[in-house]
Amino acid sequence: MTTPDYALHSLGWNAFQHLCGTILREVWGQTFQVFADGNDAGRDGAFYGQWKSKAKKTLSGNTTIQCKFTNRAGKSIVPSELNEELEKARHLAELGLADNYLLITNCNITGISESEIRRKFEEIHGINKCLCYGREWICSVIAENKRLRMLVPRLYGLGDLTQISG
Repeated sequence: MTTPDYALHSLGWNAFQHLCGTILREVWGQTFQVFADGNDAGRDGAFYGQWKSKAKKTLSGNTTIQCKFTNRAGKSIVPSELNEELEKARHLAELGLADNYLLITNCNITGISESEIRRKFEEIHGINKCLCYGREWICSVIAENKRLRMLVPRLYGLGDLTQISG
């Protein structure tokens, strides 16, 4: 089965952040704090404590969630584009706010880029675990989760409507 290619680039950055929050709550089963729009200092959201997801991922400590959005369809993210985020993450780790760093983007992420991104963030003193998820993962999660599609009606225009009833 081919995963639908939802036009995530057409959402806009704010709707994309809301989508990421909904995915984390509905699919991973985790409550977390979302911050107001504006200067986020490298944090679009956060979770404090023991994160035990439905997906069997466990993170301990303070988790920073950063959403990276692009309005360019088909764009791939490369590690060098995250230098500013690395500096912000370094500061957050110094403050004890980023034991874990979760990057979610609507860009494509290759296996090579994912491992390099994780390595760079995990080299920062204080960050124990970095997880990176891109467009492919998001589209797959949307396709597999009927409740998610119902909760985020803007997604209906992003793919084949026959995917909604599945």
